[in-house]
Amino acid sequence: MWKYLLAAAALAAGTVNAQSPAGEAMGRWTAVTDRHDARLQLELRRTLPGHDWSDGFEVSLDSLSGLSAAGMRSGGAVAFSLVREAGTFGFRGDFSAGRGGGTFRFSPDPRYVGTMRGLGYPSLTADTLYMLATTNVTTADVRRLHGLGYRDVSLHQLVRMANHRAGVHYIEAMRTAGYRDLAIDDLVRMRDHGVDSEYVAELAAHGIHGLPAGDLVRTRDHGVDAEFISELSDAGYGGVPVADMVRARDHGVTGPFAAEVRRAGYRDVPLDEIVRLKDHGVTAGFIERVRGERRGELTLDQVIRIHDRGDD
Repeated sequence: MWKYLLAAAALAAGTVNAQSPAGEAMGRWTAVTDRHDARLQLELRRTLPGHDWSDGFEVSLDSLSGLSAAGMRSGGAVAFSLVREAGTFGFRGDFSAGRGGGTFRFSPDPRYVGTMRGLGYPSLTADTLYMLATTNVTTADVRRLHGLGYRDVSLHQLVRMANHRAGVHYIEAMRTAGYRDLAIDDLVRMRDHGVDSEYVAELAAHGIHGLPAGDLVRTRDHGVDAEFISELSDAGYGGVPVADMVRARDHGVTGPFAAEVRRAGYRDVPLDEIVRLKDHGVTAGFIERVRGERRGELTLDQVIRIHDRGDD
């Protein structure tokens, strides 16, 4: 993934105009194929004054011109290219047994520069063009972002959204799920933490709607998913606040554990009390044993004290 924090340095470099093919970039590449020889993981490295840049991304074999599965396996010299709207990567080197390496040259496409200028990006640097090409930011993507209301997206944000797969398709899916006009930082954070439209639908199926972006990330991070919610519901804890579910999950409470406590005789216990039992290591078996030995009703506080003292 691009180290997008370097984008500011790229924006400070010289710009490329629409008439000039200047701004070529060179470096070294390595690649590894998948077991079906259908996709490659490419790693591009550039050494520039003051820093090294590295970018890895996956491409399909059929998107590369001049490279075949047989050529990747048989060994020997290769020359192939990857054409993207922002420019073309030309690769030379060799492959053997599905692994390859060599040198590359990136040549920007002046037509892309001109179109991006018309879309509000008049000062594309050579390094920025290179980043837009590696992340495959297209002018169609930019137009669709404009149509979705994202008209003031910086070049840095375009690259960051592409790197984190938080672009047009993700935005449209989240809008369909009810989350419109999310800030770019929220989009990236949600995507990074595994919040997608399917997760939102899972929560909605259990009556959880309209959580703020930060709460969605929190519930996802803490493992509050459809399975956990269903377990709690089956144990008699349906419809509890999301914050209570997060706390229960953090403390190791499961639906089966809560159900066991209910079967041991404590049917109307708040979820917070189930958490207390778990924190003190009290099991349903322990509850049943001490209740049987004491031959009487015990409060949960009493059960916990007996357990903590070890005088059962």
